Amino acid sequence: MWISKIVDHGRIKCTEVKLHPLNYRTHSEKQQEIVRDSITELGIVQSIIINRTTGRLIDGHARVGEACKRQTETGQDIFLDAEYVELSDKEELQALLLLDGSGALARQDRELIGMLVDGMTWETESLQNFQKELAVHYANDGEWGGKRDADIDSIKDWSNDDIKRLVKVAIPVERWSEVAEAVNGWLEAAGYEYRVIQ
Repeated sequence: MWISKIVDHGRIKCTEVKLHPLNYRTHSEKQQEIVRDSITELGIVQSIIINRTTGRLIDGHARVGEACKRQTETGQDIFLDAEYVELSDKEELQALLLLDGSGALARQDRELIGMLVDGMTWETESLQNFQKELAVHYANDGEWGGKRDADIDSIKDWSNDDIKRLVKVAIPVERWSEVAEAVNGWLEAAGYEYRVIQ
């Protein structure tokens, strides 16, 4: 039986959101611009997710970042819709890893996405350019900038022939001291073998 971990919905001031120190996804300026412009044109269509147990953000770091920038620029309080879940410390890390990560495994229907891309119009240049990139990406069978998307089945571990999956977590150098100890501790506690590559 499936159990819902959602316990509440509400609104929270962006500057009161507690960002997760182990959020491993970094957002480039280009991506932030796309998030910002999509909110400007379309509006916010998804709640952020906060673990009520710890108060930490599980999903929505880019949106929170853009909301805080907007609040600083305008001087007006920005509130975001939040979905609250109740997770243990272990479940929080599992959710942090899986929420967006599993979406990367989805396959796309090139014909349907082509129809969506062809029929869409945007006012901002960043979204217009992103739409063009999407069209090129799917026209070239899943290639970004001439490089084919990584295929997990083609990745070979350098020391363990029995490995079924190799997960790479990129941590920006400036956040290494902040994050490394917690990541290493969690990996060891979970029984994972890992190697740090600098």
